[in-house]
Amino acid sequence: MRRVSIFREIVFVSLLSILIGFGGKAVRQNTIPFWGRPIPVKLINLPDANAGPKATHPDSVFTPTDAPYHISLARAAGLYLQREKLGVYFVDARSPDLYEEGHIPGAMNLPCEHLDEHFDVLVQLLDKEKLIVIYCDNHECQLSLDLAEILLEMEFHRIAVFEEGWDSWVESGYPVAIGIEEQD
Repeated sequence: MRRVSIFREIVFVSLLSILIGFGGKAVRQNTIPFWGRPIPVKLINLPDANAGPKATHPDSVFTPTDAPYHISLARAAGLYLQREKLGVYFVDARSPDLYEEGHIPGAMNLPCEHLDEHFDVLVQLLDKEKLIVIYCDNHECQLSLDLAEILLEMEFHRIAVFEEGWDSWVESGYPVAIGIEEQD
């Protein structure tokens, strides 16, 4: 008789846990699936055909949105050349070790895995009105997409992801910085 009672309690607690889990999922309405891998962030694609000065100007192209923009190597290079004039931030989502080995000059390092440690710096250094270009190693690296998603949740709505990333930047012969740069 005691075994049946314990079995019923286990079944009851298990079913109650499942119902609470489904209820929490329904209330939060997030994109995390019940099982499997999370759905990747959808990027907004921009045509590269308009390569004039206005094509890279953040105010005319990168309007605030709830999804990050996808940018090509050419557009990233154009934004890099005008970053100071236009107030564009470049953010390296890779580990501090990889950042120190080499990064896009002027890029700040905000490693996605340790974002909580850098939260105060992030709030002080980044203007939510300016465009933020995030990159990591290459299109197989998910860190830039993960960081973009986190920044969107933190109310940053002008984000571009340079998916080709560091590898294509180096292969194309664009400027490279080594070591740690002081953040302004």
